[in-house]
Amino acid sequence: MLTQIAYSDLNEAESGEKLMSLTEYALTGETEIPGLMEQYVNQAMKDLRKAQEYTLYGLKSIPDFAAEFLELNVQEQLNPIEEHRALIKRFFSLDSDLNSYAQAVEQVKSMINSSSIQPDDISDKLQQLYEVEKTKELQVTSSTHYCNLERHVNASSSSTEHDSNDTDLAVTNETQTYKCPYTGKKMVEPVKNTSCGHSYEKEAILAYIKQRKNRAKCPVSGCINQSFMTPSCLVPDTKLKRAMLQRN
Repeated sequence: MLTQIAYSDLNEAESGEKLMSLTEYALTGETEIPGLMEQYVNQAMKDLRKAQEYTLYGLKSIPDFAAEFLELNVQEQLNPIEEHRALIKRFFSLDSDLNSYAQAVEQVKSMINSSSIQPDDISDKLQQLYEVEKTKELQVTSSTHYCNLERHVNASSSSTEHDSNDTDLAVTNETQTYKCPYTGKKMVEPVKNTSCGHSYEKEAILAYIKQRKNRAKCPVSGCINQSFMTPSCLVPDTKLKRAMLQRN
């Protein structure tokens, strides 16, 4: 169901590719009515931006959809996660293309308004500027949304390695597991460090990170992870929270 929603957004976003051609047609079209060409272009751009909104919906929602799948703890998770990776790459590609094209159109509009371009050169100039704008876009694997997806996957893998069985976790290691290693108190809202797999009380560890001005390291004695902690490296430890609730 969740992936169906993503595909629905994708269909809407892909309409933007057709609007790119429509926008070019509006830019290069001839009309004897003053201002009509500009109205056509503005409407086409408005529709293009609307399509781009769906790419943003997809980019923001897919990491959450993936987290839902991972939380279900389904045995065969590889295909759904690979599908989510493919979806986010497609959304990112669309978003980059639409954004680059919109930037190029705005530049060509300025040229037309200032009479600094001949009508016969508009199409070639638009394509040229479009290609230039595309080179400025980030790689998908460097994007915030893709990193969020991988963060959920890594957190799930770490959780599986450290907590192979919720019942064993609750029964055999209650004192050590349920206490925050930073405060020494029983956790209420545990969060997991995706870099090392250790869990802490959310409010306490966020205060610790803030106090150390983002130069805080994992407070667990002997932790081999020496990278500085940031709020973005923390994810809800849903398995630990579930085990705590079951134990209570």
